[in-house]
Amino acid sequence: MLLYAAVTIFGTATWALLFHELASRPHLPVNSEHAAGFATDRLGTLIGFIGTAVAAAIGFYWSPIAATALFFALPVFFAIGSEGFERHPSPSRVGS
Repeated sequence: MLLYAAVTIFGTATWALLFHELASRPHLPVNSEHAAGFATDRLGTLIGFIGTAVAAAIGFYWSPIAATALFFALPVFFAIGSEGFERHPSPSRVGS
């Protein structure tokens, strides 16, 4: 459980650095309007980082089952909260 948390935290830190670079240098993305979105996504990486650290602590000190539930809940939270599904039409709707 701690290894999973460590790998996830390092991955989250990588995304945070990428989002920070893209938000602070609006000329890098193809569309400079996306820089504001990357700035907002930095908050999401912070939530992921803290949520993963909390889940690891819960798993280590209290209940591995509760930590596993939190590990499963974090990606669901991001999938529901992201606008990615609305921004990109599904392949079946493109031809309609």
